[in-house]
Amino acid sequence: MPLGKEAQREYCKTYYLENRDKIRQAQKEWRESPRGAAHRFEKNLRRHGITSADWDAMWTAQGAKCAGCLSGLVIGQDTHIDHCHTGGHVRGLLCSACNLAIGKVKDSAATL
Repeated sequence: MPLGKEAQREYCKTYYLENRDKIRQAQKEWRESPRGAAHRFEKNLRRHGITSADWDAMWTAQGAKCAGCLSGLVIGQDTHIDHCHTGGHVRGLLCSACNLAIGKVKDSAATL
């Protein structure tokens, strides 16, 4: 017999509270697995409206270097997709430091 919406919500809440450590461990293992990393990567591409081919083209065009400081980038280690927050278009790939710096000045070239 299917549960009503409220009963299902209560069941899920109770289950989570009783199994919190087990659930968190499973989530951590998923995040750290190659499959979880690939899922995050693909989700990030979709969020910015680009394909893996677009990302590969940016990586190659930039010579695996940050578009801001020209330091070397490592795939899967804090490489960020730089995008315009008003227009939404993708500008390039950044290291964590440059991504943070641009975020702090709210994408303002005048402030830089």
